[in-house]
Amino acid sequence: MDGILFVRKPKGMTSFDVVNSLRHTLKTKKIGHTGTLDPQAEGMLIVMLGNCTKILPYIKNDTKEYVASLQFKVSSDTEDIFGSTVFYEEETPDLAEVKNCIETMTGTMEQIPPMVSAIKVNGKKLYEYAREGKEIERKPRTITITEMEFLSMNNDTAAFRCVCSAGTYIRSLCTEIGHRLGVHAVMSSLIRTRIDEFDLTMADTLEDISEGRYHLHTKEELLNKRYPIVYWYKPETIKNGKRILLQQETDETVMIA
Repeated sequence: MDGILFVRKPKGMTSFDVVNSLRHTLKTKKIGHTGTLDPQAEGMLIVMLGNCTKILPYIKNDTKEYVASLQFKVSSDTEDIFGSTVFYEEETPDLAEVKNCIETMTGTMEQIPPMVSAIKVNGKKLYEYAREGKEIERKPRTITITEMEFLSMNNDTAAFRCVCSAGTYIRSLCTEIGHRLGVHAVMSSLIRTRIDEFDLTMADTLEDISEGRYHLHTKEELLNKRYPIVYWYKPETIKNGKRILLQQETDETVMIA
C-alpha cells in the first residue's frame, strides 16, 4: 500500500500509537508520520505508507493552525494542565485585556522550546531528559505567528486560534500570554486544525480507517505545491546517485517525477 493518510489523532494517544495502530489495521510495515502531536493533543497528523515514506525528508509543513485554550492562575512543569500543577490566588485578567493581548501576539519572535518536546540534544529527546528530572539548556528559536484570533473566555479559561510557522510550541505561547498579562497560565487543550493547505475536514478517524472508510492521497498532492516538476523522457539514464544537469533560469529545487 502506497499513499498518504490525513488522520485525526485522538486524545490520549501518542503519534507513535497512531502509527502502530495503523500498521496493524492496514497490515503494512513501511509507515511513518510527520509533525508529532502531544498525547493530550488532537487533530491533523500526516501519515505516509509504503514508498511514500521516502518523501518524509521533503515535507516541511511550513504553516500550521491550532485552536487552543489556556487556563490562568496555574503553572506547571510541562506548561500544560496535565503536568505537576501549582494554583495561584491571582486576579484573572478581564476579557478586554486578554483579547487585546492574544490578538497582538503576531509577527516574528524568539521562543525557547519547552523541556517536554521531541527536540534532540546529544542524540536524546528533551522530554526524555525531563522524565529524568534534568533541565537542559535550550537555545531560542525564531518563530513566526501569522494570525492570532481570540475566540472566547469563560471564567479562568480563554480560547484562541493560531496560525504559525513550523516549530512553534503553543504551550510556551500560552505561558507567554500569561506572562504578558502578569499572571501564570498553562495550555489546557490543543487541536491542530490545519497543516499547510490540508485541514481537519480532510482527515479520517482511526475508526473510519479500520472500517475501510478513508481516502488515500498521492505524494504529488503534497509535493506539487512545494517543488516544480520536471518530466524526464529518458528514465533509463536515471541511476541512484547520478547527477542530472537541468538548464533553468531559477535556483529552485527540482524533483524528478
